[in-house]
Parts: sequence; C-alpha cells; structure tokens
Amino acid sequence: MIRCASLLLTLALVGCATSPTPPVSSVPQVSSDPKWDSYGPYLSRVVGKVQKQWDRALVEMRHYPKVGAVVVVFTLDESGRVTEIVDVKNGSSKEGAQACVSAITSAAPYGAWTEEMKAILGTQQQITFTFYYQD
Repeated sequence: MIRCASLLLTLALVGCATSPTPPVSSVPQVSSDPKWDSYGPYLSRVVGKVQKQWDRALVEMRHYPKVGAVVVVFTLDESGRVTEIVDVKNGSSKEGAQACVSAITSAAPYGAWTEEMKAILGTQQQITFTFYYQD
C-alpha cells in the first residue's frame, strides 16, 4: 500500500478559507490573501522549508499517522520567527499532529521580511497550514 502525505498552505489573512478537499499530489499548494501576492519567493521558501522538515519527520516515524487532516494556525513575525502556535485541529493521530507542529517550528526562522513587506503586512501575521495524511 502506498501512502502519501501532502501539504496545503492557506495564508489565513482576513478570513481566507481553507480548501475542504485534499490536494491530489504531495506538492504544496498555496492560496493566499492578495496582500501576499508580491511575496511569492518568500512563501515558496517557507513552504519548502516546512515540507522538508515534515518529510523528515514522516521518515523518522515508526508508524504512519492516521489518515486525516491536521490544521495548524501559527503567528509569524517580521523577523521570520514563529511566535505562537495559535491552534491545532487534529483529524489524524497525536503523532501526526506533533509532526506537523514540529515541521513548522523547527524550520523557522524563515527570514526577515523586507521593509516593503512590513509596510503591507505589519509586524506579524497568522498563517494556516493544512497537512493531509492519505492512503
């Protein structure tokens, strides 16, 4: 049986909704508030770093997590640090949720924001990552 895991990133700024259906592949999909449109390279680095840490965590697990989604909301500040895990909605196993939170926190810091980013985004933003564990 082939198992796959995929990551959907939704930048939850001013009420962006998350996608209710899992992505087809394990390539991260990004949807975001228009405020982030000019910062694609920064977001790509964030997603890449989280994906790498999450893949590493999955390889190190003794048992594959229960099929389901884990939604992690966190605060990212202007220096690229994760300052708070705001919420975790766990539709998988305890280990699955821990791997998701660990992927976000251990990949940080993500790099300081430019002055232009700070002018548009302020000093911090909440970001929502949705991780899917699939058979």
